[in-house]
Amino acid sequence: MKITHLLIALSAVVTSSGIASNLPLYAEETATDEPATKFVAPAKLSAKERHRLAKAEKADAALTYPALPDESIDYQARGNQVLRGTTTYVEVGPRFGTAVHSLTKTALDKNPEYLKTAKAVDHYRTNVQRSIRFTKDAVNYVYPYRGFSMSMEGSRLLLDKNQKLNNLCIAEMSKQRYWDEMHPKVMAKIMQIAMGLGLQQQDQSDAAVKKGVDGLEELVGKDDAQATLAQLQEWNNQLAVPESTFQQTPWDVDSSQRIYQNALKVSAETDPLIHSVFSSVKKYDHGKLANFAASVVEANLSAVTVLSGSPLISLAAEGANTAFVMSTGGPEENKILKELYFGRRLEIRRKRISDETQMALANYEKALLTHNAPQLAMSQVVLGELVGQEKIATVLEHEPGDDVTVDAPIELAKKDTL
Repeated sequence: MKITHLLIALSAVVTSSGIASNLPLYAEETATDEPATKFVAPAKLSAKERHRLAKAEKADAALTYPALPDESIDYQARGNQVLRGTTTYVEVGPRFGTAVHSLTKTALDKNPEYLKTAKAVDHYRTNVQRSIRFTKDAVNYVYPYRGFSMSMEGSRLLLDKNQKLNNLCIAEMSKQRYWDEMHPKVMAKIMQIAMGLGLQQQDQSDAAVKKGVDGLEELVGKDDAQATLAQLQEWNNQLAVPESTFQQTPWDVDSSQRIYQNALKVSAETDPLIHSVFSSVKKYDHGKLANFAASVVEANLSAVTVLSGSPLISLAAEGANTAFVMSTGGPEENKILKELYFGRRLEIRRKRISDETQMALANYEKALLTHNAPQLAMSQVVLGELVGQEKIATVLEHEPGDDVTVDAPIELAKKDTL
């Protein structure tokens, strides 16, 4: 009983002093200072649609977005810039990533299981829940009451089995999975519409656009799908791609593979969630000196606990050993399980990056062969979101400045959903 009281007190001290910062999977939520996206309602929209967009613009002005690796990276999109002529950069706004983020959020909000998962993440991120988890881990270190539960959890994680949302690791990974599976779907529907807008034969164009809009309606609803279509049509009317752009030499197999691998590498290097995971995992690599010091402390305290012959000395040594272990991030089995979750999250994010990179490059190459200007421009915008606009020339192995020119910013519908 005294040991339990000691651990509870230790939990409160460690949480308040900041040592428990080792426990969360990621940093606390913070608000971004980026200016809110502004809307421009095209004249061809109905009065009802213009009113709805104006209302969304007003609500968006007071909106702040959390800087979370699992979702707001889609809001914190890289600013897309398109060259007009060969010298002047024109800011593309509102940002394509912001629009896709909002449409993805709208689609996910229709899923009760996602809402349950998001609620669990918010619940387990509270200081009270962190303290409770810290205390349970400390008690389990002294009195291992969990049995095989940790190895069972790791097994289910690797086998991709459904698990109860009973801790922060599971909840955050599940939430990220929802985002990383839905985001490419929304982006693909927008790409489908852009491709349809560029087809020469009207019947084929109408069929392709309808297919994209219908798919987007299934994900986000009719209002947002139709608003997105109207904005893409307005953007397409202002888009100008010189014919010389389509005279590039087609990629051969070797070029396609090299460009894809380069784009994949750059996308992963600049992805905020991957960077956050690397930073979180790196802290477990303490180095040889720290590892030696920890082994000396734990071994000697354990020896004192067993060999002292005095209950008070044994109790004090056990308490000191537990305090030391918890101050370094918890027992080793807890750290290993967290690292498994980090690895699974990396795998999920890399699959999303791979899917979106392949989609962008495949459509870019197809657009060059079919002289589809909207498809080419949208492919470049998607690729810019992945690798950063300033790196497109390096990834594509040619300067994209002469490829895409616009007379006005790209406008995509965005609904107030966050």
